Amino acid sequence: MSVAWPGPAFDGLDQDEREPLPAWLVASSAVIGAVLVGLASGYGSGAAVGAALLVAGALWLAVRPTVCLMILVGAAAPLSGLRRGFPVPQLRAGEAAMLAAGGILVVLGRRSIHAKWAILEWLFFGYVAATIGIGFYALRQSGESASADSFGILLVPVFHLFLYLAVRVAAGRPGMRERGIRVLMLSSIPVSIISILQYFDIAGMKNRLSEYTDLGQFSTNVEQGYVARATGPFAHWHLLAGFLFPILLVAVAIALDKAWHIISPTALGVVATFGGIAMVLTLTYTAFVGLLVGTLLVGAWARKATVMAMVLMLVTVVAGFAFSEQLAGRFSDQFSGVESAGGNRFIPSTLNFRFSVWTEQFLPVILEKPTVGYGPTTPKDVTWEFTESVYITMLLRGGLILLAIFLAYWFALLARSWATRNDADPAVRIPARALTASVIVLIPMNAVFPYYTSPGLPHVLAVLAGLAFAPTHERLTKAPAERRASSSQPASALP
Repeated sequence: MSVAWPGPAFDGLDQDEREPLPAWLVASSAVIGAVLVGLASGYGSGAAVGAALLVAGALWLAVRPTVCLMILVGAAAPLSGLRRGFPVPQLRAGEAAMLAAGGILVVLGRRSIHAKWAILEWLFFGYVAATIGIGFYALRQSGESASADSFGILLVPVFHLFLYLAVRVAAGRPGMRERGIRVLMLSSIPVSIISILQYFDIAGMKNRLSEYTDLGQFSTNVEQGYVARATGPFAHWHLLAGFLFPILLVAVAIALDKAWHIISPTALGVVATFGGIAMVLTLTYTAFVGLLVGTLLVGAWARKATVMAMVLMLVTVVAGFAFSEQLAGRFSDQFSGVESAGGNRFIPSTLNFRFSVWTEQFLPVILEKPTVGYGPTTPKDVTWEFTESVYITMLLRGGLILLAIFLAYWFALLARSWATRNDADPAVRIPARALTASVIVLIPMNAVFPYYTSPGLPHVLAVLAGLAFAPTHERLTKAPAERRASSSQPASALP
């Protein structure tokens, strides 16, 4: 039986899925709306109308949790790489979407679903709290004042936790997981297409992207004589690769499960094709290896490891021929001039450089403050400000304390996803398998690039975790007619 492309992403938005607003929210919204309109009227009638529409839009979304979840899942990760301040001052576009749609879900969702926190949630919260608390303590100890950049660095994990909780609160409603997975997959298509257009500079995409994101790494790489590497709507090729590889793992999990009720084969093929091409154009071998290993893991859990190994061999050969010039150029960049620079000729130049930076710059300053680190600032003795590793980042921002808490959270995430990866519900096990494989391969990947503290990947992982770990919304498992019948009974007739 065929499924129409792309599948019913927003079906069922009828009155039965809308949540009645509590009286306190309606009253407070009226007061806040009146105040905003009054304040905005001083800037002209247009501002007053805008303020009124803002409040009305928030109320419209408040009764539509499905739409809120779709906005949250479809916008948080793809827009996370845009330049801060566009279009909302001091925020990235993805952060603005999280605050708007996610805020509604978190505030109103707890009226009808009480998702109790377990070890994972408390460790996630502990990691966020430790990042902020130790960060401010380190700033105070150094005598430095907290700048806007410092605040931004310290608050980034807050958005990751907020995104996870918002998705987790809403995804337990009937059919919401499937829609969430579908929208997450479809939202990757524009990112992949933009990345391909940027790489080949089609339709002036490179200049267009420069208006909304920082393309310094893309331009600098080419100007220095290295092969071009796609970054898409992100500031670095590693960020684009980090965004894409868990998406592609979800695609593999869906295909192996033949879960065409979630997304049609045609739509999944479009996602995988454009995503695969964009991934190759990042020329990021770390992510390539992570994707290959993750794919084999997902195949093993689906008991189709042999099939996946054969498919991967075929895809690797095809990609090697199709992008031989780009891959050969990247290989040359990695190994040419390594010995003359004093490195090991059998180790890529980027790894030689990282090892040099870690041993000569970062480790000496870390050993001076091993317990709490330096907070969100870079020590003055460090000339290369990029840590090139999540673990070095944790040691700098919060010392051994923050690193220990982060590792505890990471392995709790692995334990929860591992326990869920064979769930009977395909809408649960598909994101769980992609998440489990991602968490496993990221253990070594995070050692050579700070994937988890950069835009893109942590947002996708938060969405996958929220979809996989959302408790079932028991009240809405009843049929709509049954819910209406039970709500119309007099109180004396109810048990």
